[in-house]
Amino acid sequence: MSEPIFYYDDDANKKNTHRTGWVIALISIAAVSCLLGAAFLGPLFADKAQTTPTPPVIQNTPITTDTPSTPGSSNVNLGGSALTLSNENILEQIYEKISPAIVSVSNMQYKFGQGGRTLQLAGTGSGVVVSEEGYIITNYHVIQDANQVLVTFSDGVEVEAEIIGGDAPGDLAVLKVDKDNLTVVPIGDADNAKVGSLAIAIGNPDRFAGTLTVGYISGPQRTITLDSGYSMKFLQTDAAINPGNSGGALLNSKGELIGITALKTTYVGTDEYGNAIAAEGLGFAIPINEAMPIVQEIIQKGYYSRPTLGISGRDVTTAMQMQGYPKGFLVKTVTKGGAAEKAGIKAEDVITGIDGVTVESYDSLIEELYKHKPGDTVTLTIRRPDPSQVLELNLEVVLGDS
Repeated sequence: MSEPIFYYDDDANKKNTHRTGWVIALISIAAVSCLLGAAFLGPLFADKAQTTPTPPVIQNTPITTDTPSTPGSSNVNLGGSALTLSNENILEQIYEKISPAIVSVSNMQYKFGQGGRTLQLAGTGSGVVVSEEGYIITNYHVIQDANQVLVTFSDGVEVEAEIIGGDAPGDLAVLKVDKDNLTVVPIGDADNAKVGSLAIAIGNPDRFAGTLTVGYISGPQRTITLDSGYSMKFLQTDAAINPGNSGGALLNSKGELIGITALKTTYVGTDEYGNAIAAEGLGFAIPINEAMPIVQEIIQKGYYSRPTLGISGRDVTTAMQMQGYPKGFLVKTVTKGGAAEKAGIKAEDVITGIDGVTVESYDSLIEELYKHKPGDTVTLTIRRPDPSQVLELNLEVVLGDS
């Protein structure tokens, strides 16, 4: 029998693996049986082989808090009462009323030394209290890899927080604390934010707790692709956003929460010589209208459902294309019982399109996939090696649930 048309000598190319390493996708998180018991490999290619909900998995290092997460009721009321403000010193009033709802979040991780294992501070961020029951929104990256999370309130009281769940692609996480008489931020409507609208950021940059910065909405719908490959719409503001602000509040002129501060861009690109072009005044927040459905589902189920295929693989590299591979995403393993297997996808297939959109890499595949929900049907265009020809197939796939 002749060799398949898609032939690639991986051993001969190992010397180039530092440039063409594997792009890892989820194989499956269906086997995960507890919130914090396994490493998170990435949200795209998981495929649940069971019907009961699986709790979220925090990326890389398992989070092992003393209290296990307990997803809450679907009847939780999120958001506080509207503020009553006079016409004078608006910013002072908003800060006085809202700052108690903005907390500092400490990411504690185990470190090993001569004295054994100890919990040490690995990073800090901010969080926003959104319910009297103690639910707090923060960024996923703020609590990533944490073994314990501590929350400090504006009055200096520090309590341990329970991790309810997180969504790595959306960079959101939900914590819960047991504390009475909580101040709750009122929820606004990010769709009403216009260029020139007042933007007030409250957070804890560089551990300067309760810092308020003021600016304007510079752009209400900026699409940014995150490291996860997931594209999101952000509110852009020139209010100062610094390390430690992540997970904090972006408020409007009524003191309503319109965004969760998430990131700051310090460069806008590169010049003709490859040097970074610096930028200032580019801060971004996740619109609260985008965040709330994710937050509510995490509170209800302990995780946020995202569509999955149930495969792992790698991008087709330039070296592989020279051996005859088409540009796309090369499937290396297919999860048994997963969405891809049910549709007839096999190892060594190359995915080159989804619903008519060209797929050139993992990032382009995940970007299109995340426009859908679990249970949706998509059409994947694949090219399959054969001893005598290359087959191009269009296969319908019913997306799984992460």
